[in-house]
Amino acid sequence: MRYTFELPPVGSEPDQTPEVKEARLLLDQAQCLLQAAGAGRVEIESTEWVPTYDFVIPGPPVTKGRPRLSAGHRKDGSLYQRRYTPKRTREAENNVLLHFDRAYGDFSVRPPDSSHRWRAEVDAYLPDRRIADVDNLGKLPLDALNKHAWKDDSQVSEMRSRKHLDRQNPRTRVRLYRTA
Repeated sequence: MRYTFELPPVGSEPDQTPEVKEARLLLDQAQCLLQAAGAGRVEIESTEWVPTYDFVIPGPPVTKGRPRLSAGHRKDGSLYQRRYTPKRTREAENNVLLHFDRAYGDFSVRPPDSSHRWRAEVDAYLPDRRIADVDNLGKLPLDALNKHAWKDDSQVSEMRSRKHLDRQNPRTRVRLYRTA
């Protein structure tokens, strides 16, 4: 019999969490119980994910801002609405691309592959305990990487976003895994 479980690489940040340590202990116990029950030789292997892309954006993490609307009048007097991305969000997305391109080269010169699915992990290390929605902390890097790492962030089929406190070194770490 063979059982396969996906766990983070040994020694990595996610590997140090209590949940992963407990999972490794449970896997060891399960293997012993199965062998004691006469299941014969039982292999339990841990498939460790290796990120396709792993990079850090230094500085305080920025949440994805809501799209804004502005209204105006055309020359003929009719009203129009224009939707735009807030300046702070645009600047933060450009910062994500800057650090991604520094780490992996300029992806804007070659089209991204739309056939792959992705798994994303975003760890935001905040300088204080300010209110920041964890989903918006993870959304900004994914949107920024559209047309660079992937054609569209709808290709991301699994996402884990976490926030931590690090007063000395605020940053955002992004790990992307190609899954299929």
